[in-house]
Amino acid sequence: MRLNKYISECGVCSRREADRLIGEGRVRVNGAAAALGTAVQDGDRVTVDGKEIRPETEAIFLAVHKPRGVVVTTDRRWGDRTLEELVDCPKRVFAVGRLDKESEGLILMTNQGEAARRIQQAGQGHEKEYEVEIDRPVTEAFLREMAGGVRLEELDRTTAPCRVEKLGGAVLPDRAHAGPEPADPAHVRRVRLPRAASEARARHGREAGQSSGRRISKSDKRRAQGAAAGTSA
Repeated sequence: MRLNKYISECGVCSRREADRLIGEGRVRVNGAAAALGTAVQDGDRVTVDGKEIRPETEAIFLAVHKPRGVVVTTDRRWGDRTLEELVDCPKRVFAVGRLDKESEGLILMTNQGEAARRIQQAGQGHEKEYEVEIDRPVTEAFLREMAGGVRLEELDRTTAPCRVEKLGGAVLPDRAHAGPEPADPAHVRRVRLPRAASEARARHGREAGQSSGRRISKSDKRRAQGAAAGTSA
């Protein structure tokens, strides 16, 4: 078994995070510093930060509400409050996917690496849903733009089409919003952005909304397929 998969199956972190730990020299196999791509055999002793790890036998799945200002990472170098620090769980669990620091809402946590990998795989077709608040009225053109896919230049890709729904109030016709207008709390609108998991590599609603010229004042993840906000730990 590859070392990053073994670390994930032990409930330490995702495979991607495991690769980072290995690259930073924090993982040892039988006392020797591990390298990316190392294979783990039966009987090998694996340690992370000096602590021996073993595969988890009890499956744990948590639906957690991540507040704004909390980071979803095992990297504590920057002194940010991490999601792991918020969860009172007797065994170590890690996040399935990510939410950026300024976003809030539902995130799944588990100690099952293979299950986490399957949930995040694009081919599984799991939906994710976000609510975002923007600083300008929602127009028909804005909804069409978001639904059709948004170009993210920093990632050199365009998001996949998605379903977009305005929550509360009427959608303004295009002619009612001919040009830029100043930010005004009275004009904040909420848009629901369901998104297919095939966009796992792309940023979620916050970045997509900003790319269209709107300032995102709030981004709240409401649902991942099989779990919804309100069932959070």
